[in-house]
Amino acid sequence: MRQAAAVALENDGWLYLGDHGVHLAPSMERLASALIDHFNEAVDDSLLSDESGSTAAGRWNSSLSSDLIHLDRFVNPLGLEVVPVPDNAHLLRRCRH
Repeated sequence: MRQAAAVALENDGWLYLGDHGVHLAPSMERLASALIDHFNEAVDDSLLSDESGSTAAGRWNSSLSSDLIHLDRFVNPLGLEVVPVPDNAHLLRRCRH
């Protein structure tokens, strides 16, 4: 059933896959939004860094990695995962179990 469900991010920070959802912190919400806009497609880490505020806050790239790991942990219960792809990018997709 979840395989056919659409991924949706509400204005109040709730990320849904079908009827199931998780609440995201604002920084996770911005990252999720960028990844959802390109669901199942690679998104360059520089764009993700801009969306997470890592560069604006003067944080290191390791902070982006940490943010992506946290986002992955939040979305895993929904059957979604954040995965790295070659050439410094990540994508959001349905888990491949």
